[in-house]
Amino acid sequence: MYNSLKNQNMRNIFFLMMLLSIVLSCSRKTTTENQGISDSVNYQTLVIRVGGMTCGGCEMTIENAVAGIPGVGDIDANHLDSTATVIFDPSVTSIKQISDTINMTGYVVLGKKSGD
Repeated sequence: MYNSLKNQNMRNIFFLMMLLSIVLSCSRKTTTENQGISDSVNYQTLVIRVGGMTCGGCEMTIENAVAGIPGVGDIDANHLDSTATVIFDPSVTSIKQISDTINMTGYVVLGKKSGD
């Protein structure tokens, strides 16, 4: 009986670990198809400097927050160069809303990246 319960628990743990790995491997970025945004929209690309990012977890926090904004087609945060590149529909969302969302995650928007 003990071995049977132990085997069942191991199967449950294995199943949960597989499920978790599938969830984590799914793309964390929002695509325009997921948001129902038309291909005919004139997207803008915004590259902003973000202070406080130190790792991939920081990137994921910002990406998840910004991806939830209606009108955002794609987001890529990069802690190595302290930037976030956002492709968005300016008729649906604004630079201010994107900046405010990043600031609410605990990171600091330092402005647009110079040279862009």
